[in-house]
Amino acid sequence: MPTADELEEFFAAAEKELQLQFIHKYNYDIVKDKPVEGGRFEWIKKVVPPSLFLFLAMIIVEEHHEAAAEIDKLPMDLLAHIFSFINSFKDLAQ
Repeated sequence: MPTADELEEFFAAAEKELQLQFIHKYNYDIVKDKPVEGGRFEWIKKVVPPSLFLFLAMIIVEEHHEAAAEIDKLPMDLLAHIFSFINSFKDLAQ
């Protein structure tokens, strides 16, 4: 069984190899989050207006509240189905 240090060393080497492969293939350093000069891709920075981020955040919050409201209803619906299911067996037993 390998030790924790051996596992760390193994996975660190594998991660470094994947990073180098990515840099070579896409000329982009994912660790520094910057393009690397010389390669087949030309990277340009695209700026998204802050208002779009705010709009998307509002949508996400709204969807979360709707989902939470549906979850709050679920137990009552589930209990109603369980109750009717039990009653149907009770009716069969009589």
